[in-house]
Amino acid sequence: MPPRGHCSHDVYSHSFAVMLVSRSLFFLVFSQKWMKERFLSFLILLVFVSSSAAFFYSARMRRARPFERIIFVTIDTLRRDHLGFYGWPRDTAPFLASLARSGVVFDNAYSAISHTAPSHATIFTSLYPFEHGVLRNHDRLNRKHLTLQAVLQRTGLETVALPAVNFLEGKVGFDQLPTETDHSEAAELSRRYWFRTAEDQVSRAIHWLENGRTQDEFFLWLHFYDPHQWKKIGRLPERYVEQMRDSGNPEQIRAHALRHGSVAEDHFGGAAEFTSVLDNYDARIRYVDDQLRRFYDAVQRMGLGKDTLWVFTSDHGEGLGDHRYEGHGEFLYEEQLQIPLLFHSDRWRGQAVRLHDLIRTVDLLPTLSELAGFDTSLLPSFLRGVSFSQLVIQDEASPEDLPRYSLSQRRPKDDARLRRSWEEGPIYGIQTVDAKLIDHAHAADERYDLRADPGETENLIEAPGPEEEALRSELNSILDGLRDRTSQEEGKAGEALTSDQLEELRSLGYL
Repeated sequence: MPPRGHCSHDVYSHSFAVMLVSRSLFFLVFSQKWMKERFLSFLILLVFVSSSAAFFYSARMRRARPFERIIFVTIDTLRRDHLGFYGWPRDTAPFLASLARSGVVFDNAYSAISHTAPSHATIFTSLYPFEHGVLRNHDRLNRKHLTLQAVLQRTGLETVALPAVNFLEGKVGFDQLPTETDHSEAAELSRRYWFRTAEDQVSRAIHWLENGRTQDEFFLWLHFYDPHQWKKIGRLPERYVEQMRDSGNPEQIRAHALRHGSVAEDHFGGAAEFTSVLDNYDARIRYVDDQLRRFYDAVQRMGLGKDTLWVFTSDHGEGLGDHRYEGHGEFLYEEQLQIPLLFHSDRWRGQAVRLHDLIRTVDLLPTLSELAGFDTSLLPSFLRGVSFSQLVIQDEASPEDLPRYSLSQRRPKDDARLRRSWEEGPIYGIQTVDAKLIDHAHAADERYDLRADPGETENLIEAPGPEEEALRSELNSILDGLRDRTSQEEGKAGEALTSDQLEELRSLGYL
């Protein structure tokens, strides 16, 4: 392993070196009679002032880093309510549950969109999808946008991305991909099936830690895709489905899934078929959980565990018969948008914290930046998120201006979705922890009391009140000035897809 230190491009170290050299030259100029020409003196003075400013700006930008490393895990299509530490009556993720017992769990975290690439782009830019322009898979983020990766590199962290699908590679604001020369059978299978399994992903991550990283201070984004493929039998060891069939009380599990009245099990044919759906979905969660344990153990063996912050979340949820829908992307209901969010550090042994604050995916960029030692007061004011890092580290001071509202939007309808009878026009949602308003361009709006009706089965739009007025006012204030851009969102999210990209999306179930 190379010696610990910051990247060679580190502004801080370069500025400091230039400042010292220019300072020496400056005093040399005024100490030697033969070098008192005004022009040369002025140039050296200018270098001294500018390098000093860069040094102090860089020093301000890089505060004391709470953690040497951050491992950021996104588990695609993971419903919050299918984890035991969020109340699911089956042990789908015992390893994550063990970390939650020494971690900070957020009960009310929400995605801005239930579609993979746009959601990740929101995480990495702190902008809503209609602002950053990534509205469908294979769209590429414009390089003009500030990204989490760029911010983290300013702190001296090495950054690397390990997405499990091709359409996220270098397109959503995190393009520091490792150099790979893997021609194994597993790698060939990944290329053939368009996604890498959790086992493949963990093997890649371990390989990078052992052979690819250049320092001990790093930010690793590790993405898992397996729960997304719950309808497909292949590439999951059969023992996981059998394990779920034998795990827990089937009647209790079904009753829990049906408790809010929003799930129609006859959507799949009946009780037996619905139970099979739950088994298949939960089996993939357990598979990812086992592979996360393998990766965690590898990090510990390398001596990197002590000063590492682990962050686990999802890009969006999944419909499993809720509102007679299976999948994601079309609706803005809780099962689509509510996501798990867990922070863990080995320093917090036995310190379990559960918080009910409203957290949004736009808040992750400033929060992770601050936890990496970046002065978030230097972030652009147009970013949508706010840092909640003080909640994570349990600072006595409360973070200022925590959000009261979470905004969401449906992914645009396109030609591939026409045969599925998607509703025309943009759809936006605005919500608090307790209430939600869904604004339709061409259909009746919806309003739900999430306290009394968490399954969103009773539309209260015909009974307006002050709560609805507040939600609508907030939504309009966010969308003000952006209405003229909605025409660009419908079927015009990016460039035309290539035949290979269409084949990939078809294989993964998007088309």
